[in-house]
Amino acid sequence: MATFCGVPEVIGRCERADVCTADARLLDAAIDFKIDLGYFGLLLLIGFLAVRLTARSVLSSWRARRLFRKVVIVRNGPLDREMVCKIEDHPEMPREIGGFLIPGRNPVLT
Repeated sequence: MATFCGVPEVIGRCERADVCTADARLLDAAIDFKIDLGYFGLLLLIGFLAVRLTARSVLSSWRARRLFRKVVIVRNGPLDREMVCKIEDHPEMPREIGGFLIPGRNPVLT
């Protein structure tokens, strides 16, 4: 009986066959992982788009039905103007700026 590196040839063949099947299993697992990763990425993209479109349709229906609250800001300083900019930059908040109320000034009555 021939030997392979001091091991009988039959055992050497067995180990090589096991290595070949293990490599094939790893290759199959790698391909399955890539396919699963592709499905995950696709479903993640679809989920993001679905949430965004749903939120947009809800907000547009609120705007169409005039469900936004009007906000009056007391004072007229730089911090108050920054607050106006922040409210206008976030259309997802159902708020509209009604105006400024400046204490100490009497409104002109007509």
